[in-house]
Amino acid sequence: QRNFSLEKIGFRNFQNMEIPAAISGDELFIDLYLNSKEIIQNLYISIGINSKEGTRLSVLHSKLSGYEISVLSEKSRISCHIKNLNLLANKYLLDVKIYADKEPIVWAESASELIVEPGNILQSGKLPNAEWGGFFVIDHDWSHAN
Repeated sequence: QRNFSLEKIGFRNFQNMEIPAAISGDELFIDLYLNSKEIIQNLYISIGINSKEGTRLSVLHSKLSGYEISVLSEKSRISCHIKNLNLLANKYLLDVKIYADKEPIVWAESASELIVEPGNILQSGKLPNAEWGGFFVIDHDWSHAN
C-alpha cells in the first residue's frame, strides 16, 4: 500500500481565483491536492462527471489528453483545465481515480460536488431553457440551403 492520498478538490476560474461554483461556458480548472510520502511516476488520473442521480456524463482522463504525471514532492496540485465548460446549470458529482501505472491508489466516489451556474454557454448571448432538459450543450452551428 502506497502512502498517497487525495487531500481535497478545488475549483478555479480563468482569472486563477478559487471559486465555489463554475459558470456554464467559462474556463474551469479542477485542482486535485495530493499528499505523497514518496516519488510516484506514471500517474494516470480520471475524473468522472456524474449527474446527482449517478449517471456518468463524461470522463476527463489524463491518458486521453496525452499528459504524463509524476508526483515529485510531498504536497502537489494537479489541475485539469476545461477550456469551455459545456455543462448546463445544475449540481454534479465528481469521482476521482488515480493509478500508478495500472495499480489503483485512489478511488474516491462522489469526492466533490461541482455546482454549475447559468452562463453564456455557446457565446451567443442566449441561455438554454431549463425545461428543455439535458446536462450539456454540444457546440454547434446551423446552415440552410433553398
